[in-house]
Amino acid sequence: AAPACRPSGRRAPAGLASPRPGTTGPLPSCCAIPPGPQPKPPAAPLRLLPALGYSGSADATPPRCSPAQRDHNVKACLPLEFTQEQYDNEDRKLVVALAVTLGLFAIELVGFFSGVSMFNSSQGLLSTGAHASASVALLFFLFEQWECDVYWWILAFCSVLPAFVEILLFIAVFGLKKKPL
Repeated sequence: AAPACRPSGRRAPAGLASPRPGTTGPLPSCCAIPPGPQPKPPAAPLRLLPALGYSGSADATPPRCSPAQRDHNVKACLPLEFTQEQYDNEDRKLVVALAVTLGLFAIELVGFFSGVSMFNSSQGLLSTGAHASASVALLFFLFEQWECDVYWWILAFCSVLPAFVEILLFIAVFGLKKKPL
């Protein structure tokens, strides 16, 4: 037979009725809320996942939108009087830089979706910070029409660095058979 319910000394939480109609006293021990550990907040990597997705997609947006603005940026890289050959040369450099940016972003996406870096908090924090910084810098690059050389600095600090760390994680996980964390 089930043991008799004894009062536990704990009261029902505010807004909840006592399990015994007509009583407002303490809950019986069989109905009391058991004391125990409170649920833990999500781990740090799980809290970084949405930020990484947003900053990564924000970083990839300006290079995809920049062909419409590319003409203005190429002209900002040239002297006031320029030849068609100079224009084509600067345009080719900018197209290569945009392609390299998207290629490095693809490396990071493959690493992320393969699980190599999805729950690695260091890589998540590095990528989130780098891509958020790149988003702001690229918007200034597009709308303020900065010179083309600035794009290579943005590329080096905000795309090459996270992709390089991602490649190191690939080597650690697939080459050295280490755990992704």
